[in-house]
Amino acid sequence: MLVTGSKLEEGIDWRVSLEGGGSAAGINKSISNYLLLRGPGHDRADVSAFADPRLYCAWSRRPLMVAGSPEKISGCEMTAGLLSNSQACTAPLRAMLSKAYHMFSVRAFTHQYLQHGVSLQDFEAAFSRAEDLICSYGKL
Repeated sequence: MLVTGSKLEEGIDWRVSLEGGGSAAGINKSISNYLLLRGPGHDRADVSAFADPRLYCAWSRRPLMVAGSPEKISGCEMTAGLLSNSQACTAPLRAMLSKAYHMFSVRAFTHQYLQHGVSLQDFEAAFSRAEDLICSYGKL
């Protein structure tokens, strides 16, 4: 799921692999990941797959941080959670921005923002910043 950027197992593209050698096309690049392991034996878990440098942009200072606790959570023997700052955010951001552009083009709700001091130029600046953010994450 980390490699492909999929939110659910059903959405994984099984053709994308780190083992392909050569091009990293299709691999979800991260700035950093935080892996939290819970349960007995958390300190013996092999996390080397998450430390692969091909998953991260070259300039990342701390690409992988791992924390753990021997305590079980929700009755599960062992659990793992991953918080990732990665390219996976670009698709939902594009969808939200597209909807926001459409709403702005028909001036939906803008009168309410104008009444509270938010100008049309403020909207345009926000759209520009969002476009820059999407572009930057896309280039990781």
